[in-house]
Amino acid sequence: MLLRDAAEKGWLAVSKAVEALLRARGIDARTYRERRDALARLGLDYLRDRYAAREKFLHIDCFYDGLCDEDFVRRELDKVREIIDEVKELLPK
Repeated sequence: MLLRDAAEKGWLAVSKAVEALLRARGIDARTYRERRDALARLGLDYLRDRYAAREKFLHIDCFYDGLCDEDFVRRELDKVREIIDEVKELLPK
């Protein structure tokens, strides 16, 4: 349960960071799909891909399906930190 909880919190952190970025750019994207599409429209395909990967690996595979171990979650959470740092750089100063 702790691994699943950590995975879901990591996913939510990525989702909230992307939501903040989109709102800062005047985009109200309510669903995960709308967020992915908005990132693509903004030309942020690399971020869309990373967002979608965390959705799949952390939210679906780990949280819902329990298909993860501690090493996997730790590696994914490192990627979460990287994404959050990337989003911070993209936010208006």
